[in-house]
Amino acid sequence: QCTTLCILAVPSWMMPSDLLGFVGDQAREDVSHFRLIRTGRANKYMVLMKFRQAKKAREWQKLWNGKLFSAMEVSGQELAINT
Repeated sequence: QCTTLCILAVPSWMMPSDLLGFVGDQAREDVSHFRLIRTGRANKYMVLMKFRQAKKAREWQKLWNGKLFSAMEVSGQELAINT
């Protein structure tokens, strides 16, 4: 019944407004809180997402886990979501 997901390594070029556009309108409605966390890695940050319902968190994780942040990225960085 977990309602919190963590995106483990968001590229630093992605600003908070970019991230909100990336996750989409529906996720912004389903999520009650976003928390951005700096890590020891200068080019990455983490994002905690607190969903209003566990079902929505599971659906979002299933749909988004492993998706690329950008088709233009050479390194092929992808979403890694942890609960």
